[in-house]
Amino acid sequence: MNNIKRLSITGRRRAAGFLMICAAVIAVGALTVCLYGADRKEALATRAPEQKMVAAYVRSTRDSLPDPGLMTHIYYAFGVFTDTEGNIVIEKPERFEQIVALREVNPELKIILSIGGGPKEGFSEMAASGSKRRRFAANCKSLVERYGLAGIDLDWEFPTTTRGGHTASKNDARNYGRVMQELRRQLGDDCQLSFYSNNGCAYIDYSVMIPYVDYVMVSGYNLGRPPKHQSNLYSSEKCGDWSVSKSIERHISKGIPPSKIMMGVPFYALRDGEAPNEIDRTRFGRYLPGCTEVWDSTAQAPYMADAEGNMVASMDNERSLRLKCDYIRDNGLAGIFYWHYDNDDAAHSMAGTLHDEFLGTAAGE
Repeated sequence: MNNIKRLSITGRRRAAGFLMICAAVIAVGALTVCLYGADRKEALATRAPEQKMVAAYVRSTRDSLPDPGLMTHIYYAFGVFTDTEGNIVIEKPERFEQIVALREVNPELKIILSIGGGPKEGFSEMAASGSKRRRFAANCKSLVERYGLAGIDLDWEFPTTTRGGHTASKNDARNYGRVMQELRRQLGDDCQLSFYSNNGCAYIDYSVMIPYVDYVMVSGYNLGRPPKHQSNLYSSEKCGDWSVSKSIERHISKGIPPSKIMMGVPFYALRDGEAPNEIDRTRFGRYLPGCTEVWDSTAQAPYMADAEGNMVASMDNERSLRLKCDYIRDNGLAGIFYWHYDNDDAAHSMAGTLHDEFLGTAAGE
């Protein structure tokens, strides 16, 4: 009987010891997870400095002037065709001059003119003619020299198809490469050239473009409308097969070096149904009343949900932007751009997040 009692006591002691060890392991694991989340910025700061491009699209239709310290590049939208002969003008030139003058505050700031953006750009007709391509490139060169621009960006979204509401030709893809070749010839190697690319890698022959361009601006937004995400990093049941990471991978498979890829992010919330579809962050309360922000951990993306939990708007937030910045670093991409600056809130929370990730303490300052 005494032997049985000793064994029971010993067993209980062993069990108690085992439970104490398990508790300690669990506590250490939980502490590790907490420290990882809390110290993410500190961990990033210990990396070798790796500044990336942070590019803001600024609309001609808005009035505010951006903080020139929050980005490396400003893309002014837009320069537009006046005809089908390759002639262009800058929308609201007085605003453009104010944007250019921001270099007095930040001499390192680079200004890019983005050309296109409208439903009847005149790209197809210009691209099909050698004399028109030369005229177009000469007009771009004149603007670059007049304003001291760092480069030209082309926003021809749907070559070879009339889907965008403009004229098209089956030869657009080949001719687009000829446009870039002529721009490079006239503008020289020091002028930055880039172009917008849709998420599906459709309509463009990248093989004829890549030799002449510095960056490919991969959309990264408008992947879907509620009840689907519009800018999810990964796929989940709320977004189907579309995701930003798959779009990036698709572009790399086309032969585009990661170092030439810029990831696009939206600063607006996208909703379906009544206008406005694109909602500035300062107007969430007005157009999304009673909604709460929900996090999709699989897609790594937030969305706004109504009282029943239904997605009514999708967007990025500071958390999803930081995860995208991690993806850019991990995959050697060139940087990030956003559409557009004035969609941000009054505190510039989104623009400030990207600054901190790539230009501030997270980049080694």
